[in-house]
Amino acid sequence: MDFMKLVSICILLKYLMIKIGMLQLISVV
Repeated sequence: MDFMKLVSICILLKYLMIKIGMLQLISVV
């Protein structure tokens, strides 16, 4: 249970990082 929660949080963080990175790329261009 706890392990699954950790994995889901990691996936969420990665997704947010990618979204933020894309937004930064768009704002730069």
